[in-house]
Amino acid sequence: MATTSDKSTGLRGRFWLQGSPEGEAIPGRLVLETGSHPLLELDETLTPLMRETGRTKLPDGEEVVTSTLIPAEELVRQSLTIYGTLETGEPVTLPSAFTAGWTERGTGYRSQQLQAFYALTGDHVDGTGALFTRVRVRIRHLDAWASLRGFTLTPDLAAGNLALAFEKPDVTEAVLASAARVAIEQKTGWEGPDVSGGRLERQVWLDVLDVPPATYRDIERTIVKPLMNLLALSVSAECPVIDMEVSASLDHPWLTVHHAAMKPAAKAIIPLPQILLPLSEVGLAGVATWLDSVVRLGPLPSVVARAADTRDDPLETQLLELTTAAEGLHRLILPQRKRMTDEQAREARGKATEAIRGLLDDVRDAVQAALGHLTDQSYPRRLLDLAEHVGQAVPGVTGDTAQWKKRVVSARNGFAHGLEHGFLNQDNAEESIAVLLSLQWLLTGLLLLQTGVDPDVLGRRFNEHEGYQLFLAQARIWLPAVYDASGSSQAHDDNS
Repeated sequence: MATTSDKSTGLRGRFWLQGSPEGEAIPGRLVLETGSHPLLELDETLTPLMRETGRTKLPDGEEVVTSTLIPAEELVRQSLTIYGTLETGEPVTLPSAFTAGWTERGTGYRSQQLQAFYALTGDHVDGTGALFTRVRVRIRHLDAWASLRGFTLTPDLAAGNLALAFEKPDVTEAVLASAARVAIEQKTGWEGPDVSGGRLERQVWLDVLDVPPATYRDIERTIVKPLMNLLALSVSAECPVIDMEVSASLDHPWLTVHHAAMKPAAKAIIPLPQILLPLSEVGLAGVATWLDSVVRLGPLPSVVARAADTRDDPLETQLLELTTAAEGLHRLILPQRKRMTDEQAREARGKATEAIRGLLDDVRDAVQAALGHLTDQSYPRRLLDLAEHVGQAVPGVTGDTAQWKKRVVSARNGFAHGLEHGFLNQDNAEESIAVLLSLQWLLTGLLLLQTGVDPDVLGRRFNEHEGYQLFLAQARIWLPAVYDASGSSQAHDDNS
């Protein structure tokens, strides 16, 4: 479990800059709170807060030095690596730390507060440049998504006896294209027993081992965030990191990571029928396939995963995000068709360039810029492609696809190009909600297919999923022109 501290006391220790002798360490306290950036409060200053601005020689030969505070905007651009040893003897590293404030008293006493985006407890490492080959992580709802067996209750009601036992189930690990391995780790623990009883529990961790050496930031971007997104899409809920550890090698200790995005564990286990795509349907092989395939998609899976959870963002904002994400995911996942051949495009550009030769420079530049996209598919055509691609995996998500396409195009153009008309009103809110939810479910299915799951299997899961079936029922009320009682897709039109 991660080491945390009480904000009022913190973790006392001694701290110094990387590259400086440990003998120059300064006493202070490190505050590690869930949901907050690591904060180091030092009893003295570790780095200068004043800068010399001039010297004046007095008649008696002495010099007067004039100094001024270093500007705050310069202090926050610092990137310091700070080492520390806590009173418990545990080493700690704060990479990329910066001065967040200071306290000065009339006696000349000055303390310094430094903040870091993350902290590593367990060893001193080379700041943001440290390389790791192993990561293990606990993510909210991971236990529910994995739904591993292992616990058995044996009651003997006649004798009034109960026996609770645990036998760790085997979960076959999988290999990524990089030769890294993804595995399930099961940590067991217990409380008691005492006169009132006891507790037997298991924590599930996802481990990715033998990773090509990577920095913490790269591991977070290419492994941890994609795993969070996969779980969020699979369980339709926010899935932040609860605990995380990294290690440089088999011979290197596991270091506990502390950063502000970590949140507490779930208060309740999501029932398996409410999970769209559990581990049992994809296996760790599907997780490996996901990790191999989604890094190239950049931030787009995160946009869709955020929409899977209840959000406070205005409906207009969510529509803008998902209509934009739809186009981006189409470009990155689906085979690209062209409106015309490259040769036809060159001929068209040549003739158009001749025709606009006499126009103003600004006008000519604008036309030439537009001519650069002649072979690109239109946005309506991309929507039809997406609907066809997920039709088997997300049954009925676009209803009458031709009508659905028109509604999505209208929403996208309305918000992207016509925001002067204001926000949604009561007359069009329900229709817009239906369009938003259709995009959410469509893009969720599109992304979950990146696990390699069979479209038929995913389609069965959608047909049995309470949340998706509720959407279809509501859409028939809110947008009957698109979602009739049958919920079946109509033939695509070619008006793109």
